[in-house]
Amino acid sequence: MPSHSSEPRPAHIEALYAAFADRRIPDRLTYCTYCDDDEYERALHGPLRALPRDLVGKYLADAIHHTGDEKDFLYFLPRVIELEGESSLTYFFVLPDRLASASFATWSEAQRNAVLRALEHIAASERRDDGWYETLAAIDGVDWNAIFDRRAATLAAVDPADFDRERFVLALEFGGLFDAASPLAEAKFAAFAASERGRARLAELTVAP
Repeated sequence: MPSHSSEPRPAHIEALYAAFADRRIPDRLTYCTYCDDDEYERALHGPLRALPRDLVGKYLADAIHHTGDEKDFLYFLPRVIELEGESSLTYFFVLPDRLASASFATWSEAQRNAVLRALEHIAASERRDDGWYETLAAIDGVDWNAIFDRRAATLAAVDPADFDRERFVLALEFGGLFDAASPLAEAKFAAFAASERGRARLAELTVAP
């Protein structure tokens, strides 16, 4: 992912930037003058797509409560999710909390969908063990069927000789997705696994010993 350049991103990330392209931040962001200084505030005015990981991680931790407000958060969100897609910026509960604080449920359908589809694409891309699934489980509207289907679709490109191995790995990824996760994440996946579609998808990927 070209996270430090102006080159085109994957479609789900570009869609996220497009959905929030009209957002602007004020010439001066509010921030905690006890904790931070002008240099921090000025750095946040750099080109959004090139904001460095450490700065974005600090912003996410401070967003709304100590830096900027709910409207400012929408401006930074595409970069936040892009970098979260590479590895978690902070504790798993922070992004869901900031979305809730910014009244995510009241956003336009286009904005909510751009966020949810980006999260689902990222979740389907690889196995994560850094709190990412707990993050998703705490965000209402994430479609676990979509995550599963996108992940399973990668089988189409697998060499037939490796098919059984890939099916087994995939079954392990989803079957053991929340082994050490939060009760909320376990409950979300249990609901998916108990659904008619979820049972069918898991059965397709079960490999006999």
